Amino acid sequence: MGSDGSMARAMRLLLVLLWNSLAALTWPLRALAAVALGHAAPPWVEVRLHGSLADFLPPRRFWTRRFQPSSRTLSSLRQTFDRAAKAPGCKGIVLRVDGLRGSAAQLAALADSMAAFRKGSGAIPGKEIVVWAESLDGRSYAALCGASRIHLPPGGSLDLAGMAVELTSAGVALGRLGVRPEFFRREEHKTAPELFTRSEPSPAQRGTANALLDAGFASLVAALARRGLDAARAQAAIDGGPYLGKAAARAGLIDRPAFWDEIVSELQPGTKARRGDSQLAGERRLLSSGRRARTGFRPLRRAAGVAVVPLRGIIRSGRSGSLPGTGRFCGSDSLSVALQRARRDGRIRAVLLYLDSRGGSAPASELMWREIRRTAEVKPVVAYVDGVAASGGYYAACGAQRILSSPLALVGSIGVFFGRFDVSEALGRLGVHSELLVRGAHAGLAWPTRPLSPGEREAAEAMVAAIYDDFLAVVAAARHRPVEEIRPLAGGRVYTGRAAFEAGLLDGIGDFEGALREAAKLGGLSAAERPHAVVVEDTARGAAALSTLRGVLQSLARPQAHALHLGPTWAEEPPG
Repeated sequence: MGSDGSMARAMRLLLVLLWNSLAALTWPLRALAAVALGHAAPPWVEVRLHGSLADFLPPRRFWTRRFQPSSRTLSSLRQTFDRAAKAPGCKGIVLRVDGLRGSAAQLAALADSMAAFRKGSGAIPGKEIVVWAESLDGRSYAALCGASRIHLPPGGSLDLAGMAVELTSAGVALGRLGVRPEFFRREEHKTAPELFTRSEPSPAQRGTANALLDAGFASLVAALARRGLDAARAQAAIDGGPYLGKAAARAGLIDRPAFWDEIVSELQPGTKARRGDSQLAGERRLLSSGRRARTGFRPLRRAAGVAVVPLRGIIRSGRSGSLPGTGRFCGSDSLSVALQRARRDGRIRAVLLYLDSRGGSAPASELMWREIRRTAEVKPVVAYVDGVAASGGYYAACGAQRILSSPLALVGSIGVFFGRFDVSEALGRLGVHSELLVRGAHAGLAWPTRPLSPGEREAAEAMVAAIYDDFLAVVAAARHRPVEEIRPLAGGRVYTGRAAFEAGLLDGIGDFEGALREAAKLGGLSAAERPHAVVVEDTARGAAALSTLRGVLQSLARPQAHALHLGPTWAEEPPG
């Protein structure tokens, strides 16, 4: 490993020296070209927001770029805002939005960046932001409410109609099929198994869902206040949706219906459309305006920074991967590889664990926690929750020195459940005879072709209770509190990030950039500007997908005790 690392460093040094030699030879020509081709900043800059917002992008390889979904990092968007704010003669930015997606934290960060751009700072005056979109959903509209103006085409749609969560109970349907769910849990707020065991949602599940809806709806109402709507008018506007462009304008939700070419003509009167297209200057024109030629030199040594290690998706043993229709899986082996790389890399001074997981396998969650804790003994580790850190996701986060979260993330679900389905009645109806031969009192615990015996039920209850006690002990140690203080906060309860912080389950509330600066500070790096971030993950996607498929098929063919879970594993279900 050491010789391979030395060879890689020597090769990089040779390539950097070659690059810098070429840069020194070509710099005079590039300087002259920059002077000759330099131009003033455009009055209006078109910035396209298509697809997903991202806090960071994974390492991209040229042979997979065309297959990767379109996404835009918030840091690059902030750089464009900053350049436009400082550019003389630039009046503002036009955001052309199409299918904007992102987590609640990312959309809130976009709203904050827009507000800062409009307000200005010090000697930099505030400037305008104009939004134009063919259609907007409620989440993206809430993030864009702080714009100077919002326009839709007359027939464009604004899908602002509130929020909804569907609670499903399939216990009766499974009974009619001859399938009997057998689940064991700790405690009543660990409601994920109720999808299979109850005929209707429990009061605990309804209470959790209503609390989360209340928090989200309050955030939506607050966003509409940026359009000048008080709480009563915002409530009425939401109740009156969805809207077409003209109706949205009458409700005060947008400024006026307009087509794109009308917006261009209004902002740049007298501008002739090139080849019949109505265009504004793009970001490339802004970034190239008034600039001087850069030397292009590369540093001989790589800059020190923070490793961003993603922990996203359902937690399982083995490698990370994904399958169509099942969502993303995060494997304990893949996370271990990524953390080992971060520990061994001398340029990495701290680790930022990027969490978005509802939980999964109990043994895999414990292995992740252990590997994170081992890393924290070598380098500072900060866990940041972007969307969800529930159950096994929160268990793993407890290995970090600090846990931060966005305000509307879902945190907690400290609880355990074990489940299986008894399909013996269904097989009997089909005329299928199944006979299980065992050696050992509990050897048939995971087989679905027979009901559990009283002894097996006791064993399952004892196993769930033991893991729950271990979970409580891990959380208590991470939060530096006695177990008896953590127990009332556990029981499967789910919190928003803000509520979890108030309950003492988190160390702070903020966004990704704030978490990155916190990790840099703990690692002894300057946090005045955005620290250098290096994304580290196990990227063997092809092998990971095959490993995931093999594991799923094996579990279907012969379920084993690793079906024990710390949290819900159904991507479309809310954590419970």
